[in-house]
Amino acid sequence: MSCVPDEIHQEIMKRLPVKSLIRFRSVSKPWKSHINSSDFIIKHSRTQSHHHLLVKDRDDAPGHGWREIRDDTYVSIVDDDTFPKQKVFWRVPLYVKMLECPKVIGTSHGLMCLRDRKRDLVFLWNISIRKVVGVVVPPNENKYIYGTVLGFGGCRETNDPKIVNITFHDDNYDYDYDDDDDLDQMGKDKKSVYHFPPEVEVFTLSTGAWRSSYGNLPRESIRFCTYDTGVAIDGLYYWLATDTISVDDNNRNIIISFDMASEEFREVTLPLGLSLVSMSKLGESLVVFGPNKHAIDFCYDVWMIGDRVQQSFTRLFTFTPKEDALVRGFRKSGEPIINVPEGYENELVVYDPYSKHVNDLGIERSHCSFEVYNYMETLFLLDKPNFMVYNDI
Repeated sequence: MSCVPDEIHQEIMKRLPVKSLIRFRSVSKPWKSHINSSDFIIKHSRTQSHHHLLVKDRDDAPGHGWREIRDDTYVSIVDDDTFPKQKVFWRVPLYVKMLECPKVIGTSHGLMCLRDRKRDLVFLWNISIRKVVGVVVPPNENKYIYGTVLGFGGCRETNDPKIVNITFHDDNYDYDYDDDDDLDQMGKDKKSVYHFPPEVEVFTLSTGAWRSSYGNLPRESIRFCTYDTGVAIDGLYYWLATDTISVDDNNRNIIISFDMASEEFREVTLPLGLSLVSMSKLGESLVVFGPNKHAIDFCYDVWMIGDRVQQSFTRLFTFTPKEDALVRGFRKSGEPIINVPEGYENELVVYDPYSKHVNDLGIERSHCSFEVYNYMETLFLLDKPNFMVYNDI
């Protein structure tokens, strides 16, 4: 039998789990070369259908400074009929541990995108193969006037991972001009708001370079939410945002989506009645949830985008969580994963909104904050050195 994989071997290998393929690279040099090739990595990612939940807990105990190496824990749970029995505790690479003020931008194609908010740096971390690469982000020269948000996802046509960097004018900045005469000549008040078109830059992993987006731009009145994390789903990335031009000068909450293939932005109207909206992923669809401000009794509404083209929402269910409980994510079956505080302890549970049954995940921590992400195992970054940094600014 030839050591070089033929068409049958390749079809079989595309459907094997990541752990097996990593071992098979030791069979021969041709097999290693084939498995490491970018073409095979992309083809393999398209055959994967096993869903995993990644539970991240961050140690929030007093006395930890931002510059200290924090004791974050990552637990992977297979989201199938065995749930939640199959758990894997992942060891965090030192590079990830040393991130300052880390923020998860999203998960896509088996990669977790984390931003170092103290430095203009992003890490792409493939949890399954323990590979990390860094990407230097174009700096924001004036952080007091301009806000920035990042997005992350893979192109549906090529599966090529992309990072999106948006710089926009931030109306929350308190202007302080020295020359009032110039303002008088312009017929504007000292505290006036100026609208500038946002700048959009895209980093593509295959090229290792940033470039200006060739798609449309968000409207100048759009202000992106910088304190919350967006969601990457099926080649789209979603941000929470507000439109500063609305009736009675009230900010209108909306969702902005970005297509990683066409690089086009779209505006998505939120369901009526939701307040303090959060977003998450359910299967390959976006869900939004939050308190219903029109309800007589406190309750959470959960809505899902059912049509990728129309991007219209359908209400899935309504439920009443325990006081101070926080929804952190969803299983592929639709059950919400909830962080329930018990004194100084926090535990994760899965709630069935129809039977009202609560399933304890067996994950409890003190002085911590939980985050839950959906991902699938892939080989992305396998063909990259560990640890390399892209610095094409």
